[in-house]
Amino acid sequence: MAERLRLVLADLVTTLWFVPLIMSIIAAALAILVLEADFDLHDPWWLHQGNARDASGLLSSLLNSLMTISALVISITVVVLTLAARQLGPRILLSFMGDRRTQLALGYFIATVVYFLLVLRVINSDLAQDEVPHLAVTIASVLMLGALVTLLFYTHHLARAIVADTVISRIGRDLNEAVCRHFPSDKTAQERIPADIENTVGILRFKQSGYIQSCDYDGLTEAAARSGSIMQLVVRPGDYVIAGECGAMIQPCRDTPGEDILAEGIVIDHVQSADQDVLFAARQLVEIALRALSSGNADPFTAIAIINRLSAATAIAIERNRPVEIWSTQHRDKAGWLIAPVVTFGDLVTTSFDEIRHAAPVFPIVLVHLFAQLLTLLKLSRTDEQRTAIRRQLEQLLEIDSAIVQRYRLSWSQQIEAAGDVAGQRLHSLRHA
Repeated sequence: MAERLRLVLADLVTTLWFVPLIMSIIAAALAILVLEADFDLHDPWWLHQGNARDASGLLSSLLNSLMTISALVISITVVVLTLAARQLGPRILLSFMGDRRTQLALGYFIATVVYFLLVLRVINSDLAQDEVPHLAVTIASVLMLGALVTLLFYTHHLARAIVADTVISRIGRDLNEAVCRHFPSDKTAQERIPADIENTVGILRFKQSGYIQSCDYDGLTEAAARSGSIMQLVVRPGDYVIAGECGAMIQPCRDTPGEDILAEGIVIDHVQSADQDVLFAARQLVEIALRALSSGNADPFTAIAIINRLSAATAIAIERNRPVEIWSTQHRDKAGWLIAPVVTFGDLVTTSFDEIRHAAPVFPIVLVHLFAQLLTLLKLSRTDEQRTAIRRQLEQLLEIDSAIVQRYRLSWSQQIEAAGDVAGQRLHSLRHA
């Protein structure tokens, strides 16, 4: 339940309505406070000095203008989202919706409208001069000036937001953060599984279909400990599962926790989530690259920018360690273990570069750049696993039936061998450090 609630809260902050709703509530509270409180300001020069009819007319005019601006902002947003979906792919819209500046700009306009409505409704022509909420009217004028500045800022922001490099940069930062969360900076010793466990296996099956958004590994480990067993998951966040499919195996199968434990510890929904899926952002970047390399777009420079971002994220993973695959805990006099499949360094490299390599043969500039970046990564590799994964990509690149590959195959092969030697020397020095 806690894991599901955490995901709901995380999804809320990526919607276009949550932040505007909070800002509207704040605006309503501000309007009530200003209207109900008794502020003795001694009529400074900047305070509204008109009568009730002047205040009502001013607020009505400003509100009409503000409604027009708000409609314009929403229309611009819809147009930008449509263009982004057509150019970069519909899945990229989540990145736009989660942009905090977009949410704050929309929230400012909606909140200002709410403030105007609440102030305007208490002003009528029968109010005496000293009963007019002059401070509230003055604040409304300031908010309107802020709306004009926000409109200018928001137009500039949207113009930049639709540029491919801006989108790639934003998703690239998400990928870097996901890599840092998934691959630990400190080397952690893996737990050992006892060899004297009773050799009987039980099966836990999923009760619904959908994408795995997150797994509560601590909760699942605790459930295994209550029965003194080993739970082995066969899926990971990002996978699509079908109702009735095997989700986990329990050994031994006596005192097996019920299948409800999967529903409690694994969140399944009809959409994918970047919460624990480190490959989510990588797939988004690859999708943009494949669109750029399609015959309809033919934009190799966008693909090169994406290769750079994917290479940067891979370099971060190189400097970190293999993620934890085994968890253990104690429950009273029993011990439990959880074994879970994780995204490895090889999975990250394969997801990042396989599809781009397949789509790139018609663009020699992309192949040359991909080779150069992979060669750099090979030199930076720190483990046998990393070196094997990157070298496999380079060797598959040499097998492409392309004129540029045939021309440079011998030279590239020699560079791969030299880079492999550099990586081997680095690995040797790290082992003996």
